[in-house]
Amino acid sequence: MGDQSRRAGKHVLVEKTFATNAEDAERVIDVRESQGVTVSESLMYRFHPLTRRILDITRSGMLGKIRSINTTFAFTLEDPNDIRRSQPLAGGALNDLGTYCVHIARAIAADEPIEVMARGTFGPSALDETITGLMRFPNDITATFAASFDMPRISPLIVVGTRGMMYVPHLFTYFSDNVIRITLDDRQHRVNSSETIEHIANSDPYILVLEDFAEAIGVKRAPKISPDAILKHQRVLDALISSARGDCV
Repeated sequence: MGDQSRRAGKHVLVEKTFATNAEDAERVIDVRESQGVTVSESLMYRFHPLTRRILDITRSGMLGKIRSINTTFAFTLEDPNDIRRSQPLAGGALNDLGTYCVHIARAIAADEPIEVMARGTFGPSALDETITGLMRFPNDITATFAASFDMPRISPLIVVGTRGMMYVPHLFTYFSDNVIRITLDDRQHRVNSSETIEHIANSDPYILVLEDFAEAIGVKRAPKISPDAILKHQRVLDALISSARGDCV
């Protein structure tokens, strides 16, 4: 981003992932503060009614205390020249797919990880084709994820608490009818004692992103994906890719 474009005084909505690393993200946010404009990240899944309902459930205590969060987001990327395999443009499975998995885990845990570890399979461009990660949060919450350009198109979520489990078969790929399955113990904690299925109607999350961004500009409030939230998220991504490349984090 050149000096002239940095200081054009324009509001900016950036498609995920926001930046190549936390240092670059902080540079953009510093310019935003000096110019008094609104900057946000278009992490569309966060605005979908399915995500809102997932967070309502995990925060309600219905599942008890959250203990385990597991996500996978993958599809088969056959084109070797696809932009998502571009090193200069910060491609890779973590930035393209894993960012969603990391974000939903942080949202459900309602905290930042205190320890992360990742392992990756790297292609000819030295970018991660597949990455698996583990994040340890306060309050005895552990999150695991996998993101890959070398698997079928899948995006399940499993959240396990001390009283039950929530299973979402398709979290990041939406359909006309989006399903949440909840299995709870009874008072004697017998597993699978009751199951409920919720159906969440579809809506266009990109429109919801734009509505939030426009309102933030109009009433001069922080967007839902705020600069502070962007920086926190980017730091976790940086730590994960560093671990996948062999560093201890």
